[in-house]
Amino acid sequence: MLETILGQDACEKFKLILRLDQITTEKYNQDVFKGLECLKQFTYDIDLIDNPQFEIRSARKIPHAIRAEVKKELEEMMKLGVIRPMTEPTR
Repeated sequence: MLETILGQDACEKFKLILRLDQITTEKYNQDVFKGLECLKQFTYDIDLIDNPQFEIRSARKIPHAIRAEVKKELEEMMKLGVIRPMTEPTR
């Protein structure tokens, strides 16, 4: 059995690995991008495949450490009208 020389904490301390499980606001081009907006008077036709083969995957949970931030972001997106709550399964 192999043993590691450096553990996860040591690797983070020496900046050998970087955690990417953080929600941050984009700091570049803030004068151009001011949050999410909806396109007005925009239509798009989606070509659907006849008899598609579906793949079933289990749902992924959101890590507890970022749930509050994710909830806040989802509420903001709902307020802007980008997303809406679903009350029944999609087809």
